[in-house]
Amino acid sequence: LGAIAYRLVTGRLQMRPLMLSKLNTGLQIVLLAATLLHVAVFHWPDWFFIGLQWSVAITTFLSGMAYVILWSGYAFTGDKT
Repeated sequence: LGAIAYRLVTGRLQMRPLMLSKLNTGLQIVLLAATLLHVAVFHWPDWFFIGLQWSVAITTFLSGMAYVILWSGYAFTGDKT
């Protein structure tokens, strides 16, 4: 949604994922795999899931905020195409 708004306002968009965003995606995949294994085969301790869920939540928030700050700056300065 933010990318669409940026494109409408500036008329251009060339995205490159941040390393934090890649870490977040990796953690999301690990959480999904751990959840599926937990349901099907293996019982993980509660602390493992709580820690993994918090890690995903924090990196999701930080990644989103990083994109908002970074691309807002690009929109106002016009530096990035």
